[in-house]
Amino acid sequence: MKLASVAHALRTIESLTLETLICFVTLASAIKNDIILTQEATYDPLLPPLHLPYSILTFLCGACSLSLDSVRTCWSKLASSIWSDEFALKGSHMKLFQEYGYQHQGL
Repeated sequence: MKLASVAHALRTIESLTLETLICFVTLASAIKNDIILTQEATYDPLLPPLHLPYSILTFLCGACSLSLDSVRTCWSKLASSIWSDEFALKGSHMKLFQEYGYQHQGL
């Protein structure tokens, strides 16, 4: 997802900062399994749910300091990217931590 399209899609949320957006996608990605557990038995876990349950909404509201409407808007615009693990820490990122992390002795 391109940054310009994200900014355009979320332009209605006045108080949204990059820090808040990163917090939202990181937390939503981390609780993906919890979101799946709240869905009906007939739900296809390969697809993001259209709506989040109230417990997940209130968690994201509190953790990200967003209103209920703002969380719903973020979810509606970012759910597919979150669900496809675009924001998950991948092996290539782990290599960066191994190479450049605090234990790196090359400096």
